[in-house]
Amino acid sequence: MKERNHNESPNLTDKRRTRSISSIFVIVLLFFPTILFADAKTINFMLLENGRIVKIDIIQKKTPTLSRAFPLWDKPIGLSLVDFETEKEILRLTPDEKKTGILLGAYPLDSERIACNFLDDTTGKRTYNTGVWNIRTKELRLYKGTGSGYADEISGMHPDETKFISCPYVPRGIDFHDLTDKTKKYLFADLHGKSSRFSPDGSRYAFFGDDDNKENYYLIIQLINDSKTYKIEFKKGESKNDRPSGRVLTWSPSGSFIAGIVDHYFVKEKLYIWKSNGELISTIDLPFSTEWGWPPLWLSSEKEIAVFHRNGKSDKISYRIFEIKTGI
Repeated sequence: MKERNHNESPNLTDKRRTRSISSIFVIVLLFFPTILFADAKTINFMLLENGRIVKIDIIQKKTPTLSRAFPLWDKPIGLSLVDFETEKEILRLTPDEKKTGILLGAYPLDSERIACNFLDDTTGKRTYNTGVWNIRTKELRLYKGTGSGYADEISGMHPDETKFISCPYVPRGIDFHDLTDKTKKYLFADLHGKSSRFSPDGSRYAFFGDDDNKENYYLIIQLINDSKTYKIEFKKGESKNDRPSGRVLTWSPSGSFIAGIVDHYFVKEKLYIWKSNGELISTIDLPFSTEWGWPPLWLSSEKEIAVFHRNGKSDKISYRIFEIKTGI
């Protein structure tokens, strides 16, 4: 029988045993990667040309780390398109991480292209890249250095893939990348930009922005070929702390309208519908909470829009369709 050191408490022995078990667990994972398993997380939604609604899921793989506190992390390894009604996978994208970097997020550019944000740190320097996945041809095009570098932000992309808008966390403002003349302009230096999106015809772009003191919040719509800027300020709540915060923006297929979900903190989230010139069409109080990165999805008629949410305890994803003018 092994003797226990008199100066060693049973609790200390238990802690050492726990650390040993954790170490063995990590070693097993490193040498037997086949025991790793993958799961999926819904990050966006897409309307296909045939009218089918699909979920854009990010595929995550349990991957070992050297951290004792967090021996595993959910490493993104690809995207999966899943039919909303049947829950069957339609298509899967698994990019070459050595070429693209780690997948961070994605949103639909149109009915057949998906814009992706990648982090490449293989050189020791963090570089954010934008990728475009064509679900018809299964081609993935990569534009290095055009990605956005914080949270779940994904660069806004021009329909012809020649211009990008990335929103850096520091400094403020937005970076306007033009691949045609290989320039990058730093714009709107007085605002923190978020959720930048180009209109489908490429004539303008929009983003949420707050000022340096976080006292005011705006929707900015900027025309590209002239200096016209529409700056729409959101109204605050009754309390000074009840300030609005934009989540996500999405243009209608024709570019006539733009919709955005805005969090008002002490009241329920609201869905705003504007014309392309910033004129407010309607404000709809949502009767549920949405996931932070889920944008509303325009239906083909542009008279209705779908908003997605999780169903209480079941955690099942549902959506509700609203008429954009009446909110019903």
